[in-house]
Amino acid sequence: MIWSWMYDTKSFMDKGTLCQLRNMINRRNTSAIAAEDCNACEEFFLSVVESHIVTAVMTVLQMNSTDNIPVHPVLTKDLWAKPVESRKQVIEEVTKQIYLCFVDIFAYCDQDDDVDGDDVKRYTMQILSQVLLFMEFVDGIREGDGEKILCCLHYLMLVFKARRRKNYSIEALNLLAQYHFFLPQRQVNQLIWSRCVNIHGLPGRNISSDLYLEHLNKICKQAVSTLGANKTKAALQQVGQCIGVLHSLLSQYDTDKSGKHFRMSLFH
Repeated sequence: MIWSWMYDTKSFMDKGTLCQLRNMINRRNTSAIAAEDCNACEEFFLSVVESHIVTAVMTVLQMNSTDNIPVHPVLTKDLWAKPVESRKQVIEEVTKQIYLCFVDIFAYCDQDDDVDGDDVKRYTMQILSQVLLFMEFVDGIREGDGEKILCCLHYLMLVFKARRRKNYSIEALNLLAQYHFFLPQRQVNQLIWSRCVNIHGLPGRNISSDLYLEHLNKICKQAVSTLGANKTKAALQQVGQCIGVLHSLLSQYDTDKSGKHFRMSLFH
């Protein structure tokens, strides 16, 4: 949704747009339709966002290059000697200032005056606002943090509504209504902490339960298609009982076969 909103092939001459940046760094595998190559589009998108984040940080900290020393009133020379909690407060204060300058996600922050006439900054702020919210949502899924997921859904519900994604907005509203009003406490806990599943047993490697179910459905369909004319009730039952084992075997085979290390996708 964010990609189709922000990427326009007609804007290849407009400085700072995704299409112009794509041509400038020669990312030919990036398509206007994200479904054609999701990994390439995601990698390019994250590279652009990370570049914007670095630029925003350097601007607030008055740095012309990465070799410069950050300049900020709260970044004192004796900061390294202060307690950990004090240093955390400093980081939070600096981060908040960066957000207020370049991210328009807070309801109380009106930045229309700051970007008046500056279409490049307005476009960049839209990218940062949407993608950082999405990355926060994905981070909640990876960590299995149900409370963070619901917190992000408060914002995403409004985004879905604004982008005319009616079904998504209704689903988010139903989920939030069940959490806040309709369900008893036991089912509320189940609703929060059953959103993700960790099939690797490693920290930060959770995926959404719906995505895991889609993976199993794909394996099931592939296994059924190999039966050919031997599709019987007993054969289908055997396929259903072997789905978990097949998923583990295929995952291990893909890992051993590739032998390469790729940047982990936000969706896996």
